[in-house]
Amino acid sequence: ADSDVTPPWVHVTRPSGQLVHGPQVEIAIAAAPDARGMFLREWTPDPTTGAWIAVQSSGWIDIQSPYTVDLSAGLGVKYIGVWVRDDAGNVSMLDEGSLVFVNRVDGAQTLGDGQRVQYRGAMEQNAWVVAVLTTRAGDPDMYIWEPFNGFQPDHFVNNSVTPGQTESAGGKLSTPTGRALLDVLAVGPSEYELSFAQDGEALPVAAAQATAKLRPQHPLTVSDPLSAGVAEPPREAPTSTVYLPWLFA
Repeated sequence: ADSDVTPPWVHVTRPSGQLVHGPQVEIAIAAAPDARGMFLREWTPDPTTGAWIAVQSSGWIDIQSPYTVDLSAGLGVKYIGVWVRDDAGNVSMLDEGSLVFVNRVDGAQTLGDGQRVQYRGAMEQNAWVVAVLTTRAGDPDMYIWEPFNGFQPDHFVNNSVTPGQTESAGGKLSTPTGRALLDVLAVGPSEYELSFAQDGEALPVAAAQATAKLRPQHPLTVSDPLSAGVAEPPREAPTSTVYLPWLFA
């Protein structure tokens, strides 16, 4: 008899949106009727190289939707990929429909000299977005790339300010719909908080000291785990299997 070799499908969404103000995020999972288990993995970019690092995996668990993910420590963008399997052992392919990102924006983040934290968002043309950077220690700077720009930043604030002061960057994004990137870059050991302002909101102006700094030539990364080629399928075997009877077919 012919064996079933068709992988199941899975689609993932994030009802809470692109920003997460805490250590958890809820995702919604739709899967093929014959899917019997799911596997989740989270990636974050290395703060120095930008390479995507798999920071945690769930192992094979029962399919649940909605499902609450406990995010890894640290602020910035985090990608969550979901695979499902069926009774025949077929595992779904990871694609854009089963990979989502969220930005953790709660609390403060520390960085070593030269390290970065990236945030990203799917933006529409003429959308208004302003990021607000609060320095808690050191000298963190902020750089924003509009969609389809992978070279020097379009908006930035890289003055030196004293701890407790706030700076903002951004505005109306004039480029076509796409993905905007934001990096916070530490000049020396630094600590910061980041938030996002609403259209028309009054923004504080820091008593900044202008300094001569080289702007980064590119974002920390422009890829995601899928396009970077690091989203390998799960190698862990499920706790129960149906492979054994097939060996004697």
